[in-house]
Amino acid sequence: MTADRPVAQNNATTLLKWVWRSYFRAALIPLLLVEVMFIAIYLTTHYLATRENIAAVRSLATDELRRIAQREAMVIQKQLEAISRTTDLFRRQTALILRTPFEPGPEERSRYAYSPEGVYHTTRDNGGSALFYSGIVPVGPEQREKVWRTVQLDPLLRDIQQTHPLVVQLYLNTFDSLNRIYPYFEVLGQYQPRMDISSFNFFYEADAQHNPGRGAVWTDVYVDPAGQGWMVSCIAPVYRDDFLEGVVGLDITVATITDTILNLAIPWQGYGVLVSKTGTVLALPRAGEADWGLRELTIHAYTDYIRQNTFKPEEFNLDRRPAFAALRDRPEGVAPVDLNGPQLVAWATIPETGWRLLVLVREANIYAQASRLGHRLMVIGFWMIGGIILFYLIFFALLYRRARTMAGVIAEPLEAVDALVERIGQGDYEQQAPRFKVLELQKTATGLVAMGRQLGAVNQRLRLAQQEAEQARDAALEASRLKSEFLATISHELRTPLSGVLGMLALLLDTPLESRQRKYAQTARESGQLLLGVINDILDFSRIEAGRIELIRAPFPPVALIEGVADVLAPKAHEKRLNLMTFVAPQTPALVSGDEGRLRQVLLNLLGNAIKFTQRGEIVVRCEPGQTTERYVWLNFSTMDTGIGIPPAARGRLFQPFTQVDGSSTRRFGGAGLGLSICKRLVELMGGEIGVESEAGIGSTFWFRVPLDLVEREPVRPPHIREQGAPRALIVEQDARGGELLRDYLLAWGMRPVLTASANAALEALSGATDDPFEAVLVGLKLDSEEFQRLLAGLERQPSLATVPRLLLADQDEKGLDARSRRLGFAAWLTRPVHRARLFDALAGLLGGTSAPVSR
Repeated sequence: MTADRPVAQNNATTLLKWVWRSYFRAALIPLLLVEVMFIAIYLTTHYLATRENIAAVRSLATDELRRIAQREAMVIQKQLEAISRTTDLFRRQTALILRTPFEPGPEERSRYAYSPEGVYHTTRDNGGSALFYSGIVPVGPEQREKVWRTVQLDPLLRDIQQTHPLVVQLYLNTFDSLNRIYPYFEVLGQYQPRMDISSFNFFYEADAQHNPGRGAVWTDVYVDPAGQGWMVSCIAPVYRDDFLEGVVGLDITVATITDTILNLAIPWQGYGVLVSKTGTVLALPRAGEADWGLRELTIHAYTDYIRQNTFKPEEFNLDRRPAFAALRDRPEGVAPVDLNGPQLVAWATIPETGWRLLVLVREANIYAQASRLGHRLMVIGFWMIGGIILFYLIFFALLYRRARTMAGVIAEPLEAVDALVERIGQGDYEQQAPRFKVLELQKTATGLVAMGRQLGAVNQRLRLAQQEAEQARDAALEASRLKSEFLATISHELRTPLSGVLGMLALLLDTPLESRQRKYAQTARESGQLLLGVINDILDFSRIEAGRIELIRAPFPPVALIEGVADVLAPKAHEKRLNLMTFVAPQTPALVSGDEGRLRQVLLNLLGNAIKFTQRGEIVVRCEPGQTTERYVWLNFSTMDTGIGIPPAARGRLFQPFTQVDGSSTRRFGGAGLGLSICKRLVELMGGEIGVESEAGIGSTFWFRVPLDLVEREPVRPPHIREQGAPRALIVEQDARGGELLRDYLLAWGMRPVLTASANAALEALSGATDDPFEAVLVGLKLDSEEFQRLLAGLERQPSLATVPRLLLADQDEKGLDARSRRLGFAAWLTRPVHRARLFDALAGLLGGTSAPVSR
């Protein structure tokens, strides 16, 4: 089918697809479902068997790990018990020796000497122990006597060290910092002179506060001041009566624990970890460092003396690892943990020390054999699926070939009919019917040929009718153009004599006339002006309709445009006692390029309507910049009034020619209903848009926005009133919108305005500003209002307030206003609508101490 003859194909399909789907539904799908069901049964059985196998392996592994943890914990318990018993023997022998006087031989005595710092120490190795008396307590005869007694410990120290291969060194520390240690090493370079041994954990953890039972206790891992690196100690107190004479200890390094105690035969490539009763990892074998993200501390770089306790960092504490929370609640058990991957951990408590032995094994290692079996079964399943897929591919290919053959037999006549229809659709209505063996297809082809001939005849008649319609349309367009030209010509011809009539009436009004004659002449002039406005609207509308409007682009300042439009219509607003205001946003560009005349025409029309349909209240004309680029700016113009408003039902036809809100508007306010239509056409010609927001009985806001070329990108920003400081100014304005506009101007000029709406509020603000007084007062109250009189009376009663310079904002210029304003105490006055530049000059004059000139 071609694109010129579209066919509804939402549910249509080709004959080949139809035949193929029939084969597929009738033969292939049932067979395929059976095969898929068998494969699903196989895979489900494999999955269930694998899951049960893994569950059984997990149960066996859990029990085995629990037994391993308990068994190895008992082995470690026995080793630590033996060391604890030996430590207790060491304690008892030490207590006995310290009570037994002893005189060593000259050779032994000659091994001891004083250092310049007062340390009493051994100087050479004779196969015995080393001694370090720190000098924190001066070493005199009494202390040396204690030294000679401790010499008797040397045979015992050698025997214990040889009996217990786990013990790397033994020592006695006394309360006055005597240290007898075996095996021998050069103590003077290792220990800090005057060190307080009792401040280290391997001493105070055996005192009465930490060890009231006075038995052997085990420390946490710490750095050995004697230079053996990281270790734990089994310590016991030596008392003389109730006085703690000293502490004996047997040291086991972390390296020894990891190499011997934790050298466990754990299946599944597991490893053991020893944890203290406070949760600190005492010993971590190399096999577990990657899992824990730690490196076991076995050696220490002794770049200086060990001056205080040095324990393992917080990273070695299980409390920092939430995965091991179960260990804190139970003395033994098995639990899964996520430690660099899923693992099983079994733990058991060593009663002797309260330590815990952790046995960790990766779950992947436990389930490896079951997983391999499951993988082999899965591979078999995949081979089965692959074989079935290959079978069906071959089977599908054979069936598809058969479907193509059958579809071709049926499709050839249908394609001939389709070609016949396509030729008729392309305009070749005279066709010959093809010959088919199938009677139904032959009838269809004959009917299509007859239909084509009928379509040809109908199409010929439609072409003739279309030509007649085009001729009628051209005639209508020409008539519309002639009508517009006629209206433009007639409007021009009418304006010339009407202008003469208005001129003569103006001259007539300048002559002496009776009261009734003057009234008749004024009525004639007003009627003529209305008629001239209608003629001008008709002339503009006809020019727009005829396409004879040309836009002129030239630079102009938006401020002058807005204030100029307001000045033109200000007298009409003052006649109706309406408050007319303008506001140009400070960020508005200084110069733009566009058709200033057409913009002024639109603004005059909108502002004129606002004045016409507003009986009391205020009207504001605004200009603000919108979207800005490097080349152009969108200026947003609006007129806001407090007039009669527009009901929602009438807004849709508001911008149509020769229409108003209702028929009574024409009778009450006049007009031909062309102004807004002309505004809409002009704004659209300038590439903009126009609209209205209104509420009946409250007022209307007509707005339009147009793109204008940028001439100067910098906005119109007058300089600050003062280069330094921000003078305060009080605004007294009952009209809230007018007060806000004045406040915005003053803020842009670097002032600090305060807005009040009544005389009492203004007087209160002036009286309370003793610390930060006002330097100017702007009064926008009506001269004949009670509020104005109340304000003047309040200022006269307070001489301190009467000296504040005042600026009067009058509704309109009237004879004697200058003298009257000065008599009332005003230094300057302006009339509405207030020009921004004039307001700035007037305020600058007030704050500079001179009277500003009168501005109109």
